[in-house]
Amino acid sequence: MVHFDKTIKKKEVTSMASNHPAHSVSIPEPVSTPAEPPFNGTTRTASNVILGTVVIRIRNYLGQWTNVRTLLDTGSQISVITNACVTRLGLQRRHCKTEITGLSQTIVTATKGSTWCTFVPINKESPQISCEPLILSRITGPMPTMTLSSNIRRTYSHIEFGDPHFDTPGPIEFLVGADIYANIFGNCSRIIHTPGLPSAYETLFGWIIIGQSTVNTSSSPVSLLLMAEPSIDNMLCKFWELEEPTKSTLPFTDDQKCEDHFNRTTKRDSTGRYSVSFPFRMNPSHLGDSHAMALSRFYTLERKLLKDRELYTQYCAFMKEYEDLGHMIIARQPGKYYIPHHATMIVSNTVVGLVMQ
Repeated sequence: MVHFDKTIKKKEVTSMASNHPAHSVSIPEPVSTPAEPPFNGTTRTASNVILGTVVIRIRNYLGQWTNVRTLLDTGSQISVITNACVTRLGLQRRHCKTEITGLSQTIVTATKGSTWCTFVPINKESPQISCEPLILSRITGPMPTMTLSSNIRRTYSHIEFGDPHFDTPGPIEFLVGADIYANIFGNCSRIIHTPGLPSAYETLFGWIIIGQSTVNTSSSPVSLLLMAEPSIDNMLCKFWELEEPTKSTLPFTDDQKCEDHFNRTTKRDSTGRYSVSFPFRMNPSHLGDSHAMALSRFYTLERKLLKDRELYTQYCAFMKEYEDLGHMIIARQPGKYYIPHHATMIVSNTVVGLVMQ
C-alpha cells in the first residue's frame, strides 16, 4: 500500500510515484459521464396485430338464436366456449377431462367439460354448423387489444363485416379452432390486400380483418419495469390444494344430477339397511324408441319357447310367480320405455333352473 499525504497536490503525487516504479500507482483523470440509469424494461410500440372476429348466433336452450362474439384462430386445434356463455345460453354440459397445452407445452387451466351447440351467421339462416367445443373460464382478453384506426373502416366501407364492431375492444365468448375453421369459408372466398393496412378476408359469416395495423397515437413510449416475487401465502395455498381431492364443478352433468339425487333421496331404515331411489329422466323422448327393439326380442323369445316345451313350462311358471309376488302388474296404458328380457335354462347335476335377464 502507498500512503499519500492529503496536503500533497496531484502533480506531486505523480512525481513521487514515478521515482519508485516498484510501488507506482496511477490515478486516472475523472471522466464526466451523464447520470443515466441503464434501461431494463419493455417499450410499447405503435403497432397492433388484428385477429379475425365475427358475431355468430348460437341456439340456446329455448331454441332461440343468441349473438356471441367469436374469435377465429387456425392456431388452435380445438374450439372453445366460455363458461359464462354456456350458462347464459343454458346449454347442456358434458363431463370431459381434456388437458390443453399452449406455447412451450404450457398446461392451460383444466376444462369445465364440453357442450354441443349449433350456430349460424348473424344475418343469415345458413350455413348451420354444429360442433362440440370445450368449456373454459376465459379464452382471451378484449379483442382487439386497442381501438383501431378509423382509416381501416373507411378503406373497407364497401364490404359487410362479420363483426360490426371489429375495431373496438370487446369480450370474446367463443373461439373457432382449426377443427371447424375451414367450414366458414366458401369455395371462392376473396381476399383484399391494402398496403399499410390489414387485409380483408371473405367468409360465409361476413368479411374479417386480419393483419398488422399501425396505431395512431401521440403518446410517448412507456417503459415498464417489473419484478415478480412469489408470495409465500400463495405457495402454501397451492401446496394444500394439491392435497385436496378434486371437486366436481359441473352442476349440470348427468353424473352430478345422479349424485344430487342420491344425496337427496337415500334413507336408512331401522334395521340399518339403505333405501335408494333410482333416478329417472324427466323427458322420456331422450330415451329413444325402445318399443320396437323390445317387441323384436319378445318375438325371438316366443319362437324359442315354442321349440322347447320344458323351457316354455318353466317360463310360464316363473312369470306367474313374478306377478303373484307383486313384482310386476299388467300395464293399463302405454309405457314410455320398454325393457326387453329373455330366459336362460341352467342345468346342473341336481337342479334345473330358469334365469330371467
